[in-house]
This record gives sequence, structure tokens and C-alpha cells, in this order.
Amino acid sequence: MPTRSREYHRPTDLPDALKLLRRRDVRTIPLVVGPKPPPNPYAEAEAVVDLSRLNLAYVNPTDNGIIHIGAMTPLQDLIDSPLLSSQANGLLPHATQHVAHYGLRHLATVGGAVLSREGPPEVLLALLALDAIVALRGNGRRGMALPDFLAADAAPGEMVAEVNFRRLPETKVGGALERVARTPRDEAIVAAVAVVELADGGACRSARVAVAGAGLRPFRATSAEKLLEGQLLDDDLLRRAAESVRSASSPVGDYRGSADYRREMAAVLAQRALTRAWERAK
Repeated sequence: MPTRSREYHRPTDLPDALKLLRRRDVRTIPLVVGPKPPPNPYAEAEAVVDLSRLNLAYVNPTDNGIIHIGAMTPLQDLIDSPLLSSQANGLLPHATQHVAHYGLRHLATVGGAVLSREGPPEVLLALLALDAIVALRGNGRRGMALPDFLAADAAPGEMVAEVNFRRLPETKVGGALERVARTPRDEAIVAAVAVVELADGGACRSARVAVAGAGLRPFRATSAEKLLEGQLLDDDLLRRAAESVRSASSPVGDYRGSADYRREMAAVLAQRALTRAWERAK
């Protein structure tokens, strides 16, 4: 339980929740669960706001071609979603399987995964590669590209309401996740995700590469993406893209892997992910 908390709120509508979060006289934070909850995430909070009754658990497509995922959607719902399974070879459901065990996936939410700065990176990587936008609610509404959100976070009094991304065609698009860990169930030391979309002539319409474990936070390898877009892909071009990922990496070593190891694995895994995504898009 929060060690300094003196208030617990469970509002049933969003305006009431936002009113509580905007208070300046009481340090109030939303109650969310990520895939790797820290030991005492609410130690400094004076009040917490439970968001579970705000109807923010959903995976919905819209007529304008956008998929909306509510912030309180349990991670297990991503795995169970037929819609998400149709996107980039089920990239997001597959990534979600790696971040927590079955029981925790029913408690941890998409919002918790987006807000988490530690722990398994696979959901964040998949969302980065899908060009996800984080929808924030506070004094108004605004959207932030996920890379910008990871660098800046939400403003005081704001909350993550949902994430959304463009619905991809079910053909000529491939997605892949590659990771290295001490065991298959351990947290990834380094991981890479790629999404490749091909044009009718076979050239690369768009490429997205996201890497974790080779920098302070998961990041998009935009230099590698630009190298591939508009080109007819081949093994040599993918190797050059991997070299670009290596150059963009700035890892910090720890007991699980040195900086040099992480930098090399970022390139290796990015090339593997790009190759698999390309093959699946054909």
C-alpha cells in the first residue's frame, strides 16, 4: 500500500478523475499497474486515483483506419484480440507474451506498460514500431508520438487515456521481434522489433525499427528506417541498416551485458528482425 497515502479515490467518470489529478495541494497520482511493478511505486503519493471504473479498457477500430487501445486494457486482452493478431503478423500480441506471466497480464495494463521506465521492453518496442500515439487527458486533450512521450512523460495533472495507431493492411506488411535473454522467460537483455510495409512493385514503402537495451530507453532507429524506405530490399541493404543501428546505439553496460555486447547485439537483432519482417511482407 502507499506508505504516505491518506486518500483513495475510485471515480466513475473521467472529468472527476481529472479534477482529482489536477489538484495542487495534494500529490495525487493515478493507480496503474505495469508489467514489472516497482517495490513501492506510490511511496511519495498522498492520494491515488483508481482508474478501473472509467471504461478505458477496450481495443476498438474506427472508420478512419485507426486502432484505439484504452489505457486500462489488460495486457492479456492484447493477446486475445483477433484485430491485433491481424496486424503485422500479430506483433503486439506476440510481444506482450514476453513481458509478464499469465496472472500478471490480467492485472497489468497498456497504460502501465507505456508509463513504465523499467522492466520488459517488448510492448513498448511493438508500439514504437507501429507508430503509436499516446492520447493524454488533462486540462484538454493532446496526443504525443510515443518516442516523444518516453523522453518527456506526461505533464502534472495529465493521465494516459489511450494509445492508438494506424490500422495496417493485412498483406504486404510483416512484423518481427528478436530478443536475447539469459533464458526464454527472463527479461530481455537486448531486443529489436521491425515492421516492413512493401509497395505493389516490391519496394519498401515504410520500415520501422525499434531497439531496447542499447540506450537509456527504447528508441526508434530512424537512420536505419530512412536507409530502407523507397528501396528494393536485399541482404546487403539490411546489413547496412543494421550498421546504422549499431552507430545509433549508446548502451550502458551492467552485470547482464557490457556496453560493447549490447551494441553488437542491437545490430544483430535489428538485422534479424528486419529480415524476418521483410520475408513475411512478401
